Amino acid sequence: MGLLKLLKEATEQRHVQVRLLIPGDKQIKDTIYQAAKLCPLVDFRVAEENMQTRITIVLVDKKRLYDCRIKK
Repeated sequence: MGLLKLLKEATEQRHVQVRLLIPGDKQIKDTIYQAAKLCPLVDFRVAEENMQTRITIVLVDKKRLYDCRIKK
């Protein structure tokens, strides 16, 4: 099962709020535009080049919080 299909299922059927911040360039922006058409309830955002110094992953549900930070 593809990632976009899983995101679409999570947002539409399970009412999960998904926000993705992705480091981007011109090619990535075009890909994100296509993905946003397939998954309109997912909030895709592109980080500016000067903001790409650290990666943070946060997963939250009603009971737990997972926070992972990676510095370049």
